[in-house]
Amino acid sequence: MKTSNPFINYGIATILAENNLVSIDEITKQHLKEALEHGITHFRVKPETDNFQQETIQFQYCDIEKGNPKMGIYLAPSILASDKGAGNVYKELKALLSHLKSDKIINVEITRAIAPVSAEFSSFGKNSIGRGKPKTSLQTAIFCAITTTTAKKPSLAFKILKKDKPEMENLAIIPDLPIPELVDFILLFEQLKLAATTNLLIGNINQKDKKPSRPRLFDGNFPNAPRSNSLGAIALLGAIGAWAKDAGKIEWANKVLESLKERPIYMIGTKTFETFTFNHFVIDMAKDNRLSSIIDSIFYVVLYNQGFRNFNSRLEYQKFDFFVARFLQLFNRPAFKDFLAFRAEYPNQLETLLKTYFIHMEKIDAAVVQSAQELGKWLNYAAYKIANQAIDEKAQNRRDKVIEQKAKFLVEFESSIFSARSGDALIFQAITRAGRASGLDAPSEAELFMTKVSTGEISLDSAKHLLIAFSRVKNKFEPKEAKSIASLEETSNEEEMDADDSSDAQE
Repeated sequence: MKTSNPFINYGIATILAENNLVSIDEITKQHLKEALEHGITHFRVKPETDNFQQETIQFQYCDIEKGNPKMGIYLAPSILASDKGAGNVYKELKALLSHLKSDKIINVEITRAIAPVSAEFSSFGKNSIGRGKPKTSLQTAIFCAITTTTAKKPSLAFKILKKDKPEMENLAIIPDLPIPELVDFILLFEQLKLAATTNLLIGNINQKDKKPSRPRLFDGNFPNAPRSNSLGAIALLGAIGAWAKDAGKIEWANKVLESLKERPIYMIGTKTFETFTFNHFVIDMAKDNRLSSIIDSIFYVVLYNQGFRNFNSRLEYQKFDFFVARFLQLFNRPAFKDFLAFRAEYPNQLETLLKTYFIHMEKIDAAVVQSAQELGKWLNYAAYKIANQAIDEKAQNRRDKVIEQKAKFLVEFESSIFSARSGDALIFQAITRAGRASGLDAPSEAELFMTKVSTGEISLDSAKHLLIAFSRVKNKFEPKEAKSIASLEETSNEEEMDADDSSDAQE
């Protein structure tokens, strides 16, 4: 049997990886049976105890068809089904097991319970099954069901934030690789989970109503899972690179990461069917163990017009996260400009991302980029110093007021940079306002950038992008913000519980 369908191939590769097999011809009925049973025994998660008086609780996988959020019984994030449709998936697994016991050759209808992408099969490369509700061999149907239910795939529960209540969707990350390389990917992923995710089955107890919230597993079943769901696929690459360094398995991990260059990666759920490819410079950052910290730091970006992330600003931050993910996936100028359109202050970990983009994609000399970075840092510090001097030392909530004023000055600087009609005007407008108001002199390290801009050796657009991007990176002299984001997570969990109650009740 040969197929170019990644969804089918993932099921095949899962069995090969689990049983140390080389070829699909070695797969027996027993292998198929065990793989289906794995999906059943990992169908839901539940607390190990019914004592909900403590603050946290340990969860475990279980074979339970129906959920019960009040008792902390949730559909596992690796099951590609909605809460309403989970029962159909469970029944299909049982039916496929029953068919295996028969010696009859039968064809099985590929329903959404067997494969949530059944209507998209013709989108999966060449020689795929047609659209509609196709029928296929029992073996192929089982391979699809394995991909739908196995916990041996990267998965997370995507929280769609709406004004009323959040909606949850389980998502899987499936790379389009040849089966031998896919086997390597699965084996590496399993090592990733075993080595670094021991705390993912721990959940909090809501102290108001004593209900167990979903464990961290739902944020992603791999280490360093993103705090933002929009970054799931790119965060997986970062996690592989970070784990490889810690585990001393860099050569193996780099081989897998190398295989993903320019290859389609699918994000699949019950409502989602998206395709990504990642620029090889982004994957190289993962190989160098630089990508994971970049992904994590994105959660701490502060949008000027929103303030720190909180429940009320969640929709605007969801948009921002989407465009960040798009920039990381496409890594080109249009995507960068969309990312830059969100006026914000960045943690210093984003310097690596910005430098990689400007040097490799904009083809700007590294020394010039470094010089622009120094001028951008100076602008950021100047904005802080002006704001810090403007607010009375005894003012209430002084720290918040300084942050607010600093953001206003940074917006002023950006506006003057954007409005510049020439290189000379750009340098003059960027430096004069900041220097006069702060009493600071521009750093000598910025001279190279200023010279290149004034002589036109760097395009005006590139110069503006360089200066604005690096002026948004928080300076090292400013006191670190200790503001907690726990309120956002707690509020989200409470609403999530309410949504679960209604959906599981209908199930």
